[in-house]
Amino acid sequence: ASLSALPRAEGGQLGRRRGRGGMAAAGALARAAGLDAVSLIASDVNVGAIRLYERNGFEVVASRPKVGFEGWTPEGRDWLLMLRRGLG
Repeated sequence: ASLSALPRAEGGQLGRRRGRGGMAAAGALARAAGLDAVSLIASDVNVGAIRLYERNGFEVVASRPKVGFEGWTPEGRDWLLMLRRGLG
C-alpha cells in the first residue's frame, strides 16, 4: 500500500488526520495478514512527516543516500527506512 499527501495538504491539519488514518489502516491490514510490523520510506528533509511517524510509533532503522538522475536532483541527502513494530 502507498500513502502520500499533495503538497498543498502537507503540514496542515488535514494532512495529519489523513496520515494517522492511513497509518492506522496500514496497521490493521498488517495485523489481519498476521504481520507484526509495517515500514515506510521518508525523505530526510520531510521533518514534519518524520515527527508524525515517530509520534505514531515508527523509528528510523536504516538510511540510504539519495541518487539523482538526469532531469531530477534530489532534495536532501538520504531516504530513511522507518519501522513500526509490535502490531500483533
